[in-house]
Amino acid sequence: IFAVEKIFEFGKESLNEAQKAKEAYAALDMAVENSKQGVGLNREELEKMTKALAHQSAFMDDDIVRQEARIRMLGLSAEMEKKANQVSIDYASQQKLLGKDTSPEEAANKLANVLANPAKATKLLAQEGITLTEVQKKTLKSLVDTGQAAKAQEFVLDSLAAKTKGASEKLRATDP
Repeated sequence: IFAVEKIFEFGKESLNEAQKAKEAYAALDMAVENSKQGVGLNREELEKMTKALAHQSAFMDDDIVRQEARIRMLGLSAEMEKKANQVSIDYASQQKLLGKDTSPEEAANKLANVLANPAKATKLLAQEGITLTEVQKKTLKSLVDTGQAAKAQEFVLDSLAAKTKGASEKLRATDP
């Protein structure tokens, strides 16, 4: 009877995971469909990125797909979208290494808030325990003040990447 119960539990968990994955991909499809034509990565590129991020991190495909769907809604260029997804996965991994349970989707939501409003990036990042140097703060302010929003977003991503780089690989190595 015990073995039958375990098989039943496994089957139920498998169905739940399959449903989560289906919902995640549906959200990604909707984000791709609703984004501007020619902006960001196409569906095939997103799938390749999902596999690559899953391979380097300790997160499941459906977690990464939900992250990608959230970042896709920002309307970033393909290069910026790739960078944002990498930073998001590294940030979520870094948080897990610090004992915080942050999913890739939650990391993407936080990153989206920062990128949507670069003028408030310093404050939002500080709330997450990430501090920018005075030089970084001045550079960011200058970009915002001169109306260079895309450059400000890229600057924020580069600053975050420098602080989180390699965290996904480190987490994967400690939690295979």
